[in-house]
Amino acid sequence: MDGGKESREQRRRRVLKGASILSGISNSEVKCTVRNMHSQGAELQVSIDARVPNEFLLYIPTDGVGYKA
Repeated sequence: MDGGKESREQRRRRVLKGASILSGISNSEVKCTVRNMHSQGAELQVSIDARVPNEFLLYIPTDGVGYKA
């Protein structure tokens, strides 16, 4: 490590956006917050008791976009 500096190839862009984790298999919706994003992923914050499926669609209504995850 380099003294706490982020060593990812791509820096994550900080955002705070409301989003939904949607699962077609269980037909469920989990509310979450997108904390940061980059082209290869995102950091999500969910409630401690939330059940997040292995595969889902992350829908960000302010952007009008859904991402497969």
